[in-house]
Amino acid sequence: QVREAAQALLQAELRRLGSQGRRQLVLDWMPHLPQSLVAASGSVRPSTSQPNITPSSPMTPGETIDAPFATLRPQPLRYDTDVLRQQAVAMVILSIVCSEFGQQASPAVISDKAPPQSPSEPVSGRQAARLAAALIARKEKDPYEPQVIQMTAKALEFMLLAPSSARYPLSGATRRTSADLVGRGFNMWASYIDTPAVVFALLKLCKYAANKLKNDQKLKERNIGEHQATLRAARHALSLLALARPAEFITTIAKEVANYTPASSALAQMMNENRGAATETTIVYHSAEGLPRPTPSSPTPATTSGGGGVESEILRHCHSDILHIVELLLDKMTEDVILQLLEVIDIILHCVEDTQLRTQGPSAAFPILSRFNMVSFCPGTKRLAVGARTGQMAIYDLRSPRCQVLTAHTCPITSVAFSPDGRLLATYSFGDSKISFWQMSSSLFGMLSAGMRLLQSFPTDPAAPMAVLTLMKTVSLVWVNQRSVVLLTSNGREQKFTV
Repeated sequence: QVREAAQALLQAELRRLGSQGRRQLVLDWMPHLPQSLVAASGSVRPSTSQPNITPSSPMTPGETIDAPFATLRPQPLRYDTDVLRQQAVAMVILSIVCSEFGQQASPAVISDKAPPQSPSEPVSGRQAARLAAALIARKEKDPYEPQVIQMTAKALEFMLLAPSSARYPLSGATRRTSADLVGRGFNMWASYIDTPAVVFALLKLCKYAANKLKNDQKLKERNIGEHQATLRAARHALSLLALARPAEFITTIAKEVANYTPASSALAQMMNENRGAATETTIVYHSAEGLPRPTPSSPTPATTSGGGGVESEILRHCHSDILHIVELLLDKMTEDVILQLLEVIDIILHCVEDTQLRTQGPSAAFPILSRFNMVSFCPGTKRLAVGARTGQMAIYDLRSPRCQVLTAHTCPITSVAFSPDGRLLATYSFGDSKISFWQMSSSLFGMLSAGMRLLQSFPTDPAAPMAVLTLMKTVSLVWVNQRSVVLLTSNGREQKFTV
């Protein structure tokens, strides 16, 4: 309660200062940023001015103030408690001002969906309202140069990633605050920080705080509160980060899953197929200057399961936190998730217990999956079929576990469904107006790619274009017997096909 009251008071005071007052505050506190962080930001020249702070008594070895910045200055100076505290406060003030009241001074994209390029292009009422609201909100914010935001982002990144020490523990107030601020303003910082590193740093905080609360029964009441606050801040920051950039979050976790269990990962199979033949499709985000910012390089999947490394260790202990965020994305950012449905399924299958998957099925173990008609599970054969927006289809054998990826359609797959005995699989694509029937072998991976074969394809009645979410809710495949399936379309019509 005290922390929330302090945040409310700080925001109220910053609001009272107005635009000019906040800009002056930024100028006053910028010299307190660690200079090596300024130099590390690339295009920004490091400042040579020192903070004008009256020195006090030097820090004693017994003090435990959260301040990792003492060693960051290039000059061999000894910093006292006040200087260290000033550096930490500078991070907080600049982060709050930039994230809550600031915007990029250079032109930036208002939303993921670009506005019409010419007056003749139609704009829906909802799109116009959203663009208008974004423009109004932008006018009410203060423009800050990209260098200011870049310096603040790099400082926050360092605060979060700095190694643990006696003076800067993992559950310390400064690291906890940096986690909160990284999540709160992630759209502002995303162009300047290493997103995968930040994601795994936050997961590491979750793992550390949860283990402390679970295993150490002799914690003092003060330490219990610190660990609880750290766990809450890290989880909240992860949720905000994922909602701000769902594609980056999904890709980060899915690539680590592909490294850890390549045999059961659809992403690993696709990367292996594309290696040498074509470059992997990457998601490109745009920085504040409007220039493409490359995503982190794709790791090469291992040939055997059981990847090592710090990220894999964190991944093994954070299943519940990852599943919670995936469920949040499935509920709030459905359209973004559909674009990376295979990667999301990889993550879910990795994080849910194997026994629970085999006995209950993915939809029962993770109920929100039942919303997606492009996901089908056969209880008899323990196989899971997933259709992707690329026209590819992944077949997971939960008994092995193994995964096979093949191209089923030339357009996004709208619906898939196993026959009651699991011997046939029907796939439908709204885009190419075609339904296909696939025969499943008794041993899917016994004969390499011959595990399933195309039996027959039928054209379907074309329909008017519609939104992805509408298709997901209104189009489905229903088997009426072992050989016949009914296609239920959005206009209420039923088309029956027999193979």
